[in-house]
Amino acid sequence: MNTTDPRMALEQVRPPAIEPGVHMGFLETQLRGRLAHPYRAMLSRHRRWVWVAILVVLVTGLGFAAAPFVSRIMLGSKWAWQDSGGRFIALNQVGPEYRGELADKWERGEGVLVKKVEGKVTKYRVEFTFADGTSTEVWTYGPPDPVQRRELERLIATGSGEVVGTKRNEQSGFLLYLNRYTLSNSEVVTMIDGFPPMSDGDREAAQSFIDNQMQQGAGVVVGQTEDWYVVEYQLPDGRPFTSFTSTPPARLTPEREQEIHAMQSAGEGRLIQRGIGSDGWAYLVEYQLSDGTVFRIGNVHPPMPDAEWASVSKELVVKLGAEEYIEETITGTDGQPVAVLTVELSNGKTFQIPKQMRTLVLDGYLGQ
Repeated sequence: MNTTDPRMALEQVRPPAIEPGVHMGFLETQLRGRLAHPYRAMLSRHRRWVWVAILVVLVTGLGFAAAPFVSRIMLGSKWAWQDSGGRFIALNQVGPEYRGELADKWERGEGVLVKKVEGKVTKYRVEFTFADGTSTEVWTYGPPDPVQRRELERLIATGSGEVVGTKRNEQSGFLLYLNRYTLSNSEVVTMIDGFPPMSDGDREAAQSFIDNQMQQGAGVVVGQTEDWYVVEYQLPDGRPFTSFTSTPPARLTPEREQEIHAMQSAGEGRLIQRGIGSDGWAYLVEYQLSDGTVFRIGNVHPPMPDAEWASVSKELVVKLGAEEYIEETITGTDGQPVAVLTVELSNGKTFQIPKQMRTLVLDGYLGQ
């Protein structure tokens, strides 16, 4: 996930429960929520989006080595909000060599306001001059004055704003709220958000309310992108809330869970995509059940029978421990360069893990 993106990418995943084996629980804790998804923007270049990516059912087992395991699919959810600075400025508007300096200057308020643009969303054109004398202008979604930004953050946190409109994308059906906040100096700032103005406490309650609908298989599909469904839920006050989900709404019954587990063990399922970044990897696999219901589930390996994965994972760990791999840099699915260890397996295939996860994998395996 690009944490400098002003679209304020959000990630919501459904954490797995894995048993038995201390090493599996350790790995599950470390890996949970680390896969970043390559989302596509659906508004014009300078509009700030709120993205919610939902893997309705994620990861059913980390069966490293040949250790037996029993997995349960859980429907709990985790909401991870980006730091507030990310909602106001996109550091990737400048080259990598200037991003750290830009972040520092932004926090200190060392930018010069060129103009303020009032449209559906308030934007600011701000000029920054770097230590080498280079000057550049960037778009921001909050005032360059840090005192005003802190006031704006307080207004957002307390829900002290008003809805002045909504924006529903014609292609995807994704709905966003246009929220207006008025500062003490009477300056007005309009921001775009997936929620109407509400306090942090009310937002947490709304998230729990939405979680319950997801767990019950509620929600209505209002659109679809190439890889995601757009599902509309209801907020506690009856207003709509939309989110991206990998799977259309469906209640996970014990019968469906059992069928999914059987398909996984047999290596059935269709590989949708593979994701890899500096801090994690996963495979998104689609399972179509006998009643026609479709679930897309994240896993640590592509579809293969349990016996095959037991052999592959054992060989993978042995070769990682013996340093029998090729170290290289690739472009991750988040668009960022990532150092990976490429292991050639005896079946002629290769398996890659992020370099910085080698110790984690080995420690988790050896700790069983």
